[in-house]
Amino acid sequence: MKLNEVGADVRLRYATEIRCYRYFKAIKLARQIVEGESSKQYSLLWSYGAELRRAPSGNIFKVNINCPTLGLQPRFARCYICFDGTRNALTKACIPFTGLDGCHIKHKYGGRLTFQVRYVLFTDSFLMDLTKQTCSCNYWNLVGIPCRHGVAAIQRKVDDPIKYVGKCYHKSTYEKCYNEVITLLNGQDKCPKTSDPMILPPMLKCGPSRPKKVEQEAEV
Repeated sequence: MKLNEVGADVRLRYATEIRCYRYFKAIKLARQIVEGESSKQYSLLWSYGAELRRAPSGNIFKVNINCPTLGLQPRFARCYICFDGTRNALTKACIPFTGLDGCHIKHKYGGRLTFQVRYVLFTDSFLMDLTKQTCSCNYWNLVGIPCRHGVAAIQRKVDDPIKYVGKCYHKSTYEKCYNEVITLLNGQDKCPKTSDPMILPPMLKCGPSRPKKVEQEAEV
């Protein structure tokens, strides 16, 4: 929150006025609490990984750390997590072609969260095969639903387009997908303790800031 937003909230909730420097100090303390807690979370990754593997044997947890020299504490690099129930559901119910999508994590240390999604590609030219249920526009191949070219050909054949929809959209496939269970995990206080070294948060990278404005003296 900005200083003026904090001041407006204090005036609205408590009907009082506080000097601006106190707002700044309160925001600074709140940020230290939040960022301090996020720094400690990296050291809990070993315990979380042990708990993740303990629940069902199919869960996967991998963490990469950077340790440039001996004697220095390792720093977090990246982490990969895969739940057994999610993998089984995707294997049974989804089409095999997948891509990657993700989002940026907004906190002191930044980072990106990536996950698998279906990817669709379109081209201008097309060549269709109703027997193989494919089209060179690639929409039918990747999505599993007849494209407009396929629907036109199916209508010429006087057939039902529903028959050409991929099995991943069938009710039986949905039931297989949602029949899988992600096993519940214990809370932080009950996670297994490990003897692994404490992980430090990644190095804080400050992006390029706006260049300072240099005022030039007018020539006399």
